[in-house]
Amino acid sequence: MKKLIAFIFAVIIMITVCGCGNVTKADIMLTPSQRYSEKELTTAANITKTYFMMNYDGCTLNYISYNDDVNEKKREDNLFRYLNPDRAGNIKDIVQFDVSYTDKDNAEKTKDYIVARYENSGWEILDHGV
Repeated sequence: MKKLIAFIFAVIIMITVCGCGNVTKADIMLTPSQRYSEKELTTAANITKTYFMMNYDGCTLNYISYNDDVNEKKREDNLFRYLNPDRAGNIKDIVQFDVSYTDKDNAEKTKDYIVARYENSGWEILDHGV
């Protein structure tokens, strides 16, 4: 619970301090997963949301979507693709989100985000724009 409160506090500070991507009206759409709890997926989606806010100045996040069928079909390929022998610990979990946003020129774009959790670590963005 303390980590959640600290995370929320950090996000509020980041919003007030920097010019950031707009995430206020973004929908998070998650299909039920055979592998991940709703809490795990929500946490990973929130990491994606925070990354967008910090790195897409002037853009608006429309939605983050998780489809369990798509994720399960691509899971093994993603695990192999993002295997990093130089990193301590192995990837414990990996998810793929479909992220839609409107850019500075008002063009709607969609990207895949790969979010992973390593052993003894939290979720982190591995790739975006796949």
